[in-house]
Amino acid sequence: MDKYLSKFMREKLGLDASGIEKLVQQMQSGVKNIESEAAEVRKNFDNAKKAIESDYKMADAETRKRYDSYMKAINEISEKLDRLVNLLYPMRDAISSEAEGIKGGCMENQEPLFDDSLSSRIRRNAESAEEEGKRSRQSSVDMASELIEKQRDEIGKIKREKNYEKESGGKK
Repeated sequence: MDKYLSKFMREKLGLDASGIEKLVQQMQSGVKNIESEAAEVRKNFDNAKKAIESDYKMADAETRKRYDSYMKAINEISEKLDRLVNLLYPMRDAISSEAEGIKGGCMENQEPLFDDSLSSRIRRNAESAEEEGKRSRQSSVDMASELIEKQRDEIGKIKREKNYEKESGGKK
């Protein structure tokens, strides 16, 4: 048996143009999902930044130092998110190229059985990017939630201290 699959074998193994086209469509959908989730995480970070920035103006020096560390962490996570999104662009281009090849009939009877074909590389890259995206998103969401919770705790602490000062006549 030569290294190329017959059309019959391709169809049986799901490697015919329609099967690959379905796979490419799934990968395109996966990339779009990652992009939309990344946009939502970005929106949450922007909201957290706005909340910190609004409280920052009213905070004392010690609280500002904490807020500075929160902002630094948010900015670092945002940079990681940007790198993840930037990795999606070449993947999207490769998937689009694969889709163009399928539409043009380039894939039919030309894909080697055991070679590292473009479709398998794209599939592995998409799976890898999706896993990395999930890990990164979860990590980003966890860190953002933790930062927001710390901010709320600090605000509550400051409010309690101010209320105590008011009740005790300005003495701590």
